[in-house]
Amino acid sequence: MAKSKKYINSLVRALEQSSLVAWAVSGSKDGQKITWANESCLNWLGCTIEQLAAEQLKYSAVATEAGFHHLALPPDWFANPEAARNFPIATPEGKSLLGTALPLDNGDKKSTTILVACWPGNAFDPANVDTKAALNQPELLHHALAVANPRKRFSLASLVGESSVARELLRKVTAASESQCDVLVAGPVGSGREHVARTIINVSSPNKVTDLVVVHGSIADPVSVQQSMKSLLQSPHSGKQSGALLLLDVDQLSPASLRELTGFLDLPKFDARVLATATQQPQAVDLAGLLRRLATIRIDLVAIADRKADIPLLAQSVLESINLSTSRQMSGFSRQAMESICECEWPKNFDQLAATIELAVESASGNIVQLSDFPDSFHHLIAAQRSVRKPKPDIPLDDYLLEIERRLVERALKLAKGNKTAAANTLGISRAKLLRRLEQFNLTQHDDPSADLLDPSVFLEEPDGEL
Repeated sequence: MAKSKKYINSLVRALEQSSLVAWAVSGSKDGQKITWANESCLNWLGCTIEQLAAEQLKYSAVATEAGFHHLALPPDWFANPEAARNFPIATPEGKSLLGTALPLDNGDKKSTTILVACWPGNAFDPANVDTKAALNQPELLHHALAVANPRKRFSLASLVGESSVARELLRKVTAASESQCDVLVAGPVGSGREHVARTIINVSSPNKVTDLVVVHGSIADPVSVQQSMKSLLQSPHSGKQSGALLLLDVDQLSPASLRELTGFLDLPKFDARVLATATQQPQAVDLAGLLRRLATIRIDLVAIADRKADIPLLAQSVLESINLSTSRQMSGFSRQAMESICECEWPKNFDQLAATIELAVESASGNIVQLSDFPDSFHHLIAAQRSVRKPKPDIPLDDYLLEIERRLVERALKLAKGNKTAAANTLGISRAKLLRRLEQFNLTQHDDPSADLLDPSVFLEEPDGEL
């Protein structure tokens, strides 16, 4: 509930002299701006109030290095101001603090001002953000991204995820980034192969002049390959410490382009680092010497369907990336929308997820993306997946009938106390047919005390018929 002007003035005066970090954010459909900050906040940020007030805040934990976007609040809080609420705040250093937000009455019906105070101490454990609980609190997903501190697009922190698959991927990418070895990144279309490769390059040489040459295997021809390789060889910055060759979709190179490429790679003076991406298993691709060269480090990516636990963070990351490029700001997804996002198999992986969320954001009328905001293609995909029926099990009629026949033969023998002739009469078949059934069903152990008294004619063959 909004507070009176007298109360606001008293509270602001108290916070101005407080050691608590505090600031006020004014928000509307046009975005957020800092309208006030105490001395502790300015010292914490190392800036002036003029610098703060001049910047339009973006609600994004994947913001660029510059700016004060970590001070932004969930956009839907301004449209629906409530009483004071506690929430986690992540500092630019990736620390987790406890914040209290209090809506104020600033007399402006077009905007809402929220006062924020940061309390000392680590009130939230960044390593234990429960993404399932966050389905009801989108700000927790924002916090989970913020504590990872992804301040650059191609940084280790941008490889979000909490699953064992995501942790193993981060371990491998970290190891590759700390070395200067050649790397092959393999995975299905849309799994982020290029992003991982560029992350390795960026993290490996953050402060070095890197001459990066990119060759797209799907469109490259021998002439373009030759021009790209010559530009890398002739660069004054070539070499593993500052030069890199990125081969995208290397498995799609034509045989002629591949021969041209390997010819340059075999030159004694070629010393640039090589990173390649492939959509197929190397065993199925004839890359000759190139694969042998890239065998040093290999990173295999999996489909989104194999890392379901990471989908909430991935979706929130996409949403907040969109916030950076538009004045309209989104807080997150409704529970129903997020549950459907997690349910979807995403056959085209991350690229399909990102494109679908972008369309949903364009259609959204509020600051929370609803399930109804998603395009028809998404709803059709979900419906198709739900309607896929499990294959009905085959009914082995012959085996079923044979089992019934075996049980009838056993029962007849039991009633006849092992007398095969009597059992055959009970079943209404000849003794010869019964003997064949006994052998078929492995029931020949039954005794027949009357066997020596039978007329040999009963052993004559006759065609099988119905019992």
